[in-house]
Amino acid sequence: MRYGDNFIIGSMLGVTELGFYIIAYQLAAFPVQILRLVASRVAFPVISKLQIERNALKKAAYSILQINLFIMSLSDNPNGF
Repeated sequence: MRYGDNFIIGSMLGVTELGFYIIAYQLAAFPVQILRLVASRVAFPVISKLQIERNALKKAAYSILQINLFIMSLSDNPNGF
């Protein structure tokens, strides 16, 4: 169930506290969102330039995958969004 924490906090503490919780959560998630945006904007041009060189493309794709997995590990959302 997605947003289950919001339901519990809202029903137990009220809408004002829920609002504070949601804002705090968004502030905490903001750096991860910025990292994802930067990584996605960098990855495409790198892969485009290396598509002719297979070995370099493999290394770049592996590095990009590692970076994405690291960024996803910073997020508590299992979907990575």
